[in-house]
Amino acid sequence: MKIRLYSPAHVDEAKVVFPEKDSSWYNLQWTDEEINACKAIELKDFMDNPGLKTFPNPELLDFDQKPSEITLIAKKYLDKHRTFLSVGCGFGQTEMRLALEHPDIMFTAIDNAPYVECLNIVANELGLKNITFSRLDLRNAALEKFDIVFSQSVIYCIPDDYLHNYFETLSSHINVNGTMIIGCSSNIHFLMKLKLLFRPSKKKQLVKQTGWMRDIAHVRRFIPDNVRVKKIHHFMHFYHPSIPSFVYVFSEKIFPISNSSYAFICNNLDKS
Repeated sequence: MKIRLYSPAHVDEAKVVFPEKDSSWYNLQWTDEEINACKAIELKDFMDNPGLKTFPNPELLDFDQKPSEITLIAKKYLDKHRTFLSVGCGFGQTEMRLALEHPDIMFTAIDNAPYVECLNIVANELGLKNITFSRLDLRNAALEKFDIVFSQSVIYCIPDDYLHNYFETLSSHINVNGTMIIGCSSNIHFLMKLKLLFRPSKKKQLVKQTGWMRDIAHVRRFIPDNVRVKKIHHFMHFYHPSIPSFVYVFSEKIFPISNSSYAFICNNLDKS
């Protein structure tokens, strides 16, 4: 089943940036340019005066808290590697945490968001000397190859037509015997999918589509032949006490229909 995933993110900012758009526009697929224009408004204070004091989500940098599942997964593959590329790093909390805990590994984090290079100042204030943030599109960047290529929560904003190229681009930046870690947290369990599917249409106005809700089996069809899937992790990325525990068991164990989040661990078979 493939249905729209709606989100109210950026709507207020979008009305400022694109006041001439009629309401039907908000239900279309976001473009990078539109998202980044909205982010520039949302994060103006941080971009004007970057640092820990203006970092928009300080709780993300509370490294005393339990790390996320995707962070724990990434840590399992760091011991044998020395270079790490993160594609679509967002606010960089995962990358900065890993860099803090693995000072001997060099981390490169890229994103096309307008604020991403401001994260270098945050990293510097945290005393991190082994991570660099750059505003780049991997498709157009002339980067070296890395031992680990990591990309989390990027799949959900890539349409089917471009998923194969996304995997190919990531795999082309992996060293021989390197590892590719690709995670997605857009899928939620089956009951939540049904809730979205039957959501009254009047409640869908003025919110814009951010992606498709796709399960593991759907996404795996787009992985190219030169990439071998070694392992698939599946896990829940949220918990709410009103949801019975058996639903979580169902969502974690009945795979791949209803799992909430997943991560592919891959190798590039092309040794050239």
